[in-house]
Amino acid sequence: MLAWFGVMGEAMADSISSETWYQVWLKGERIGYVRSVRNETDREIRHQETFSVSLKRATDPVRIWTEETHIESPQGKPLGFELNQRLGDSVAQARGQWQQDHWQVEQSDGLQWRQVATTIPADALLTEGSERLIRAARDAGEKEVRYAMFDPSSLSVVQVALTLGDLETVQSPTGPIKAYRVDQMMRMAGASLASTEWQDATGEMRYSRMPMLGTELELVLSTQAEATPEAIGGDLFHLTSLPAPRVLSVRERSAPMRYWLKVDGQVELPEQAGEQRARRVDAKHCELPDGASTRCFRIDIDAPNFRDQTIAAPELKTPSSWVQSDDPKIVAFATKKAQSAKTDSERMQLLTHAVSARLADKNLASAYASASEAFADRSGDCTEHALLLAAAGRALGIPTRIAAGLAYTNEFAGSSRVFVPHAWTQAFIDGRWQSFDAALGQYDSGHLLLAVGNGDPGMYFGSLNALGSLAIARIGKGRATP
Repeated sequence: MLAWFGVMGEAMADSISSETWYQVWLKGERIGYVRSVRNETDREIRHQETFSVSLKRATDPVRIWTEETHIESPQGKPLGFELNQRLGDSVAQARGQWQQDHWQVEQSDGLQWRQVATTIPADALLTEGSERLIRAARDAGEKEVRYAMFDPSSLSVVQVALTLGDLETVQSPTGPIKAYRVDQMMRMAGASLASTEWQDATGEMRYSRMPMLGTELELVLSTQAEATPEAIGGDLFHLTSLPAPRVLSVRERSAPMRYWLKVDGQVELPEQAGEQRARRVDAKHCELPDGASTRCFRIDIDAPNFRDQTIAAPELKTPSSWVQSDDPKIVAFATKKAQSAKTDSERMQLLTHAVSARLADKNLASAYASASEAFADRSGDCTEHALLLAAAGRALGIPTRIAAGLAYTNEFAGSSRVFVPHAWTQAFIDGRWQSFDAALGQYDSGHLLLAVGNGDPGMYFGSLNALGSLAIARIGKGRATP
């Protein structure tokens, strides 16, 4: 979460310990807090970031809580990290130590710990190292800063690019703030995140804005008393649904389809992923005026012919804290349900039906449960279906990944003809990635993919950041493209 929320202030406190609080706002409503603590000894420096927010999901509140600790030497060299995360009732943990030339990492789903292989480079920084680099650039009068940061929540490297700006006055939810502007772009596997923060002369963050769930998340420097009272924000469904310009029939969605999307800002769409291909086209196709900053993309979805032959990365074949393909119960389940199949395609089809039947209680109670949790609880929504199907596929030696995006529905949560946030599974079969949807029963051309990844919640929720910058201009019949 430290990586997702950028560099949360650059000032090194004169004292051994310091604590900073922020209010968290989403679409004009206060939804929680961030607590930032820094402790320094002559042996190490610890930065601990606690992020706690609550949102409504239909009628039920869902709490998202993350506590991440970065442990570094007094010179800013990585030594270790700790991560504790709760999404609703689901628990995830990770911890790691730097061992001379590599990270030794373990992950847990709250029940058991497992070793995780990583390929994090030695020059990937944590918080203290990042802050020192930024401070040195500022002191040297530089305006552009680039570096690689290790994100423990996804066990991946984030490429960070900062532009250090001038003093300006900005309006925050609690009033005007005068501070120095810093624009930040973070690029990670499957997603990018642009944000802006305003810092005082010491480098401490006063205010921050970033896209989140199709709208804007804001952090404002505060006191503990002002930041911590219970607050529950708006409904996730209404924040993240995307209207369709017309009704889409089942027959249409069973054939190739073509979409034209208006895309604002820094949003990036995968050029090709599974059955979907995205190409930027002339603005006139989206009825945009000449010179418009909004871009126009054509999205083609053609299941039988597109061949996304991206090589399956090693981590898409092995267990993780969210896709526990080594869980003995999941292995036995997958083996039994697919025993009559002769090909991997047939195995995935049988597993899709088996997972749908296993998760008979299709509800929204879990914010993001792991495959093992979903299997044990026999319940969940699209994310639980996708993770369990991915785990079952890997248990049989089939590389799998999670696709995050939108799926069309005629009616949902009081809205008509909308695309709603959705997750499904892709498996690498016969030299290409193919989609399977256990939650809806089958994959069709009513799925719009925004990102793919290994199943960590950061990828899924991060993909939703694009929603406030997307609009569907029109929809047409697709073409079978070889």
